[in-house]
Amino acid sequence: MLQLVHSEEDPEGWTPQEVDTYDGWGHDAGRVWRTSDRLESEGYTSFKTTFGPEAFTLNHRFYFHLDNSNHLWLAAEDGCEGVYKGKLQDAK
Repeated sequence: MLQLVHSEEDPEGWTPQEVDTYDGWGHDAGRVWRTSDRLESEGYTSFKTTFGPEAFTLNHRFYFHLDNSNHLWLAAEDGCEGVYKGKLQDAK
């Protein structure tokens, strides 16, 4: 699951510890993958209830963009990316 949240002032967003130690350009193997126990100890007290005890996080900053074929892409600053397989309808 991918959940899009704000890094600050969002009850389901990043914990203060995630903001303080953010390293989005670092390799995933060296970054902090937060378990549900760790997130709850950092103040996100409903994490297990919301996502389950096996869930974890790895925070990324990202942006959306459209390609020349009108496909929506999500691109993270560390190079991870993915495309929505459908086509967006033109707003009229």
